[in-house]
Amino acid sequence: MQPSGPVWKPKSYIEGRWMTIAVLLLAGVTVFLAVVLQSAVGFGMALFAIPVLLWLGADLPTAVAMLVVSTAAQSFYGVAVYRQHIPWRAVWAVTPWRFAFMIAGVWLLWYLDALPRDTIKQIVGLTMLAILLVQVALRIKPRARLHGGWTVLAGTLSGLMAGALGMGGPPIVLWAMAHDWPSRVTRSFFWAVFALLAPLQIAVMTIRFGYGIWAGLILGLALAPGTILAARLGVKLGERMNRQRLRQVALGILALIAAAAIAEPWLR
Repeated sequence: MQPSGPVWKPKSYIEGRWMTIAVLLLAGVTVFLAVVLQSAVGFGMALFAIPVLLWLGADLPTAVAMLVVSTAAQSFYGVAVYRQHIPWRAVWAVTPWRFAFMIAGVWLLWYLDALPRDTIKQIVGLTMLAILLVQVALRIKPRARLHGGWTVLAGTLSGLMAGALGMGGPPIVLWAMAHDWPSRVTRSFFWAVFALLAPLQIAVMTIRFGYGIWAGLILGLALAPGTILAARLGVKLGERMNRQRLRQVALGILALIAAAAIAEPWLR
């Protein structure tokens, strides 16, 4: 028998208020851990945060908006600190494609948001699983230059996935890792492309969803300072621990989250 209402029903205003505070704190911890993961292993921020935020009760547009705003501060900080290492030519090569297809992705997000909640979770889980399989299967040999077609493909996929699911990082990560750049150049590239996209994505989402995403924007802004601390913590963690072992643990955790998102409706 299906439940007639929400599983949790507050007995009083006080109980409801404390439950709200607890959920917000858990959302903050989720974003913090997601940034630590991203900074330590180079990927996984949205793959970790989006499904967990959905489990905490956020709708998909709110979760995406929260993540975009909270991590924009980290990206701008990284650009300021490592600006001399940014490969601007590569940044400007891929950014127009990300801009154009991010707009299409936000419109796709509008339609995804109308689907049943369980279906959205399964779409997120299946997308995560596909991303993880690609990252495990591909063995990319770094080189000095890539064919322009790969730039177009990475930019379009990244923009579309960023707008629709907040998961625009993996295509750009794979594209950047195919270059024989030093680690600081690669890291500064990520910060630059994410910093450039964030303001436009926030603007497009506000136009499309209006007041519906303000809660996510405000909470993301409140979490922004903590993401800078999380980024620094993640970088130190990545430097001190075995990188390959850390990557394997991250892939395992993300695979479990993806499987749980896919299977949840059938386990009730």
